[in-house]
Amino acid sequence: MATILHCMSLLFPCISFIVLLCVFFGLLFLILSF
Repeated sequence: MATILHCMSLLFPCISFIVLLCVFFGLLFLILSF
């Protein structure tokens, strides 16, 4: 159980960073398409 929580705590920053990148590029694409 502790190993699963440890992996989650390691993966969470990576996942949140990827989501932020997707949102940023999505907004950039919307701005450039106008």
